Amino acid sequence: MKNILYGFRDMLRQYAVCRGRLSRSGYWWAMAGVLIVDAALWSLGRGALLLSAVVGVDWLLRAACYALALWNLILFLPMVCAAIRRYHDIGRPGWQALLLGGGSLLLLGAGLVLGVFLLLAAAFSGGWLDAGALESRKLMGYIGAWLGMLGGGVVLGIWNLYFLLKPSEPGENRYGVPVPFPAERKG
Repeated sequence: MKNILYGFRDMLRQYAVCRGRLSRSGYWWAMAGVLIVDAALWSLGRGALLLSAVVGVDWLLRAACYALALWNLILFLPMVCAAIRRYHDIGRPGWQALLLGGGSLLLLGAGLVLGVFLLLAAAFSGGWLDAGALESRKLMGYIGAWLGMLGGGVVLGIWNLYFLLKPSEPGENRYGVPVPFPAERKG
């Protein structure tokens, strides 16, 4: 628990610092802290949903949703800067973290939206997905775009994860000297 608190505190202290390096363990302990708080807020939201359904207290559900959205908005910049410093730690430029991480999220989000539109169109078109419609080039184009977006998002996400999991470059690199996480320090 101490490592999670230290990693999370370090990420928040360097709120908008994109220079320097961040060790692999420092990055992943910070992300564990983010995940724990996200899970707690999500659980509160689920409890508020249940309470609003039983008692009719809608303001509590809205407050929980706003709290989770505000929390993620506040942490957006520190998490991006932490990923950039993590990329620096393996000797890669920070723009690659933005390209791979952001590109993955954009493609997955766009694929999700297109998939929802395809399902809604199929549900409300009155036979849009019958045997003749499946041969339509337009429909096949939409399905191909949907699969391409999802596949591209997954590939970029896996590639990003590969870089975030790589061990640190030993010694000094062009982004500075390695900053060991407290658990890695000797003495």
